[in-house]
Amino acid sequence: MLKFIKKTLGFILTVVILFAIIVAVSGKCFIKFKGADEFYSRWMADIDDECLLQDIVIPGSHDAGTKGMVWLGETQCYTVNEQLLSGVRYFDLRVNQKDGELVIFHSIINGTEFIPILQDIYNFIIKNPSEVLFLDFQHFSGGSQHRVRELIEEFFLDDNLLVFNDTDKTDLQFISELTLGEARGKCIVFWGDRSAEFGEINYLFTRNNDNCSHADMSLNSYYFEEYHKGSSKNLIYNAFPTYFQRIEEKFRDEGYKGIFVLQAQLTDGNLIFGPWSRERAHNKNVSEYIENLKEFEQINYINVIMRDFITTQKCEQIISLNDFKGITI
Repeated sequence: MLKFIKKTLGFILTVVILFAIIVAVSGKCFIKFKGADEFYSRWMADIDDECLLQDIVIPGSHDAGTKGMVWLGETQCYTVNEQLLSGVRYFDLRVNQKDGELVIFHSIINGTEFIPILQDIYNFIIKNPSEVLFLDFQHFSGGSQHRVRELIEEFFLDDNLLVFNDTDKTDLQFISELTLGEARGKCIVFWGDRSAEFGEINYLFTRNNDNCSHADMSLNSYYFEEYHKGSSKNLIYNAFPTYFQRIEEKFRDEGYKGIFVLQAQLTDGNLIFGPWSRERAHNKNVSEYIENLKEFEQINYINVIMRDFITTQKCEQIISLNDFKGITI
């Protein structure tokens, strides 16, 4: 009997170990950054100064600083610096304060330090004054927002690297009317905390919630969780049309569109195999969808296409939509 129990326990342990290995391997992205053509560090230089920012199609990074996290939290295979060099201009940044230190977080998982990411962003925009960076601080944890704001000022204020709304326009109107020429060489900071104390700071621009239920927000980024936890085709053929319908209605109701982010990533709702396992199956479908945007009028509403595991190739496809729109020089 004892021998049988030992064999059974040994078998169970082997199955558990094999399952853990399969999960770790299938859920981990091993794509390496192999460099990018210099064009992708300055691709906005080929767009006319008079073009409105809301008319430019921009590659975006979902949970931008998660490279190096365990597979359940990792949504990117490039560092933020590598993403910048690949053409990414929109960054979804989520910051947690843990034991006095600021780190990137995704759900309950903590990852890399935040300050080196800000340093990479600073170094890039100093070297590439033709570009504009969108820093979208969607979520904060651990009371991090106060320190994040202080660091933004420390890094970018003295060198005049931030876009300010020092007019009597609302954030929505200001961002909707902002041209590329007016914003070159600067960062636009979108802020997920609408507390009164932050509302008075004119370099922090209002962003909407996941349902985009608030009016007069300068950035709208729809995320209906049930769609992103479902199948790839359900997201593309049901969620995307819904998102476009919603932003068209907001534009009609409010008179301005602001920045519209199309969230094109899937979510691992079961928390087993991780985002990479979802992206491997999803990538072909969503890339085909992006290519087919040239055939639909919805292309005129998109500003940011946000993706998981962004690569130079994914950026190239998104950036090329600007050629199709006829806004490149």
